[in-house]
Amino acid sequence: MSTNNKNPKLFLGKHSPILILLAFLFLPGDGWAQQQSLRFYQLSVEDGLSQNTVTDILQDKQGYIWFATRDGLNKYDGYEFKIFRHDPNPTASLTSNNIQCLFQDSRGIMWIGTTDGGLTRYDPETEIFRNYIHDPKDSSSISSNYISAIVEDQLGNLWLGTAKGLNIFNQEQERFFAFRADIKSEESLSDDFINDILFDKNGLLWIGTENNGACVFDSQTQIFRKFRHDASNSQSIASARVQEIHQDKEGRIWFATVQGLSLYQPKTGQFTNTQVSDDVDSQEIITIEEDQFGNLWLGTARSGLFQRDSNTGQITRISFNDKNPQGLPDGGILELFRDRENNIWGGLNGLGIFRFDPNPTFRLYTDLEKTNSLSNSSVRATYFSIDSNLWVGSYGGLDFFNTITGEHKRYHYESEKWDLPSNNIYAFLPDGPTNLWIGMEGQGLVYFYRDKEQFFTYKHDDSNPNSIPDDFIYCMTRDELGRLWIGTGDGIAKIERSRGGILTSTNYFRKGAQNADVIRSLVVSEGINLWIGTENNGLYYFNSIKGSHEIFIHDHENPNSISSDAILSLYEESDTTLWIGTHGGGIKLL
Repeated sequence: MSTNNKNPKLFLGKHSPILILLAFLFLPGDGWAQQQSLRFYQLSVEDGLSQNTVTDILQDKQGYIWFATRDGLNKYDGYEFKIFRHDPNPTASLTSNNIQCLFQDSRGIMWIGTTDGGLTRYDPETEIFRNYIHDPKDSSSISSNYISAIVEDQLGNLWLGTAKGLNIFNQEQERFFAFRADIKSEESLSDDFINDILFDKNGLLWIGTENNGACVFDSQTQIFRKFRHDASNSQSIASARVQEIHQDKEGRIWFATVQGLSLYQPKTGQFTNTQVSDDVDSQEIITIEEDQFGNLWLGTARSGLFQRDSNTGQITRISFNDKNPQGLPDGGILELFRDRENNIWGGLNGLGIFRFDPNPTFRLYTDLEKTNSLSNSSVRATYFSIDSNLWVGSYGGLDFFNTITGEHKRYHYESEKWDLPSNNIYAFLPDGPTNLWIGMEGQGLVYFYRDKEQFFTYKHDDSNPNSIPDDFIYCMTRDELGRLWIGTGDGIAKIERSRGGILTSTNYFRKGAQNADVIRSLVVSEGINLWIGTENNGLYYFNSIKGSHEIFIHDHENPNSISSDAILSLYEESDTTLWIGTHGGGIKLL
């Protein structure tokens, strides 16, 4: 046994190797790819949430996520929930467990709006609650105990949307003043029942109402300008019922209505309306959120989640799939919220919370989807071509994905159309821009002509010394001379294929000769030599010109020896650095 004349330095890693399939870069604006890549993580009462109907979500200045539910307030630290509920002690309790909205002001004070208990002030530092409820005998009290929305102006005043008008709250004086609707005045609030309020970048206050469209309030003139729905005018706001208002990063004002999405056109005072689907039941938009790229995410009452692409304006539905444990939960979406790490959280009607990354770095393909899915989730080989096509080999055959168009094709052994000898694929190696070498588990070496969609199989033949050494093909590589090398269940082989398709195999390290055993990994070194990882007999360095080799095996008395003789993966970072993944012995650096 020799030692490597390169004087290797070995370092012991802490962790056992994990075989990771990194999926492929997400392309913004690709609706099909977007749907394939999104992964939803759900939390519910089973995880400690106080109740499963979540009406509002907020991230405080310390980074905690707060959830308003129909049975208490929840503070989430990423691991556990702390629950606040009504208690007889008025300084340590909410007035009601039925919470509708949340807001944190510029001083860090939390404000909680309830459906039947008015407004609650919570100081996170002192953990003291103070409650404000409607008093019919006090005109300076809040006008309603139903609070739907809370915002703050530049002077530190709070503005509250309620079931009985718009309230302004002076925190210093602790007095409320209400603006009420007046059917006799075109300059008054359009409707007393308010669903949402928003200060835009110009300081104007937008109000979305339950029964009479939207209006905008100018605090300088104290005048409301009304925007009513008119069924005979397609450029009026889409519905009399406005659920939520959102201003995007370009300054445009969007309205979520029960009849679709409305965009305000400030030059004309009119609206551009968009229906998210041809399905009438899909039009009721409850909530709007924007991701870091300007795409709008729309939560609906009965039809789940939609995305509006900021570049094309195309709206894509994110479908529910009960077979995918990381798919979108099936429930009405009451709230969408983007946190400071650009994750989007969703509050569901009766199903708790979900969270997802709207622009994931990696796209996930599984065999859980009914369409455009993998044939099998046990993936052994992948190849991403220069024309953005993804080839996947698994225990279910060969899958082709066009990552631009979403086209998908499956090549199966069971199909009479294809000559694939088995569905158990272990390795890929491209040959030119379109063709593939395919290593099979127990069924030899396959050459695939993509244009003709033809498969040619080469197997071991005991009577032919130039056939491949074994029908289990675990790995393949090509050196700088263009020679194809395969690792098999019985050593390695150098493969030459004539134009007529005749294959000649020169075999090395057969079991009866040099005892290399099963070859799990091959890496070209210095252009023409090979690092060879075996299943049980250590690491080989093979000089392909001289035909000589060196062996590295584990020595339990030498801490600098290789940590295991079972080599699963190899990666050469440079001519002097080799990473070695082993079975049960961690990761080594050579």
